[in-house]
Amino acid sequence: MRKLLCPIEVGLGLLLATILLSCGPIKEPQMEQGGLYTVEDGEGTFRPAKILAFDSSVVHLRLYCNTLSYRPDTVVADTLRLVAYPGEPVAREHFPVSRQLFLFWLPERVGFDSVHPDERALVGEWENSERVVVGE
Repeated sequence: MRKLLCPIEVGLGLLLATILLSCGPIKEPQMEQGGLYTVEDGEGTFRPAKILAFDSSVVHLRLYCNTLSYRPDTVVADTLRLVAYPGEPVAREHFPVSRQLFLFWLPERVGFDSVHPDERALVGEWENSERVVVGE
């Protein structure tokens, strides 16, 4: 006689399979200084981010407050905002994150915008500070 699984057992099995599959290597996108990327925000939406600088362990981002219900093929820099409307997430002018955390957000490149001197200055200030990195 075949045992029927209850919905909780099926749900736990699917959850375990998802966790195991997600533990595999994450494909790293080609990262580029000035590259515009969309990242998963954990709320079922996407947010645009710009790479200001990166190295083997840290990715310096500008994280915009725009929220997108789908992942677009392209993003135009002029449409990105650092000032949030009510209910939107807060933007981050300079957001240093671990490379591992950046990859966890499943970034996809969707455009390019040159890194401006004021953005470079933010990274320089961080280099001369306590060097806090989110996700380490």
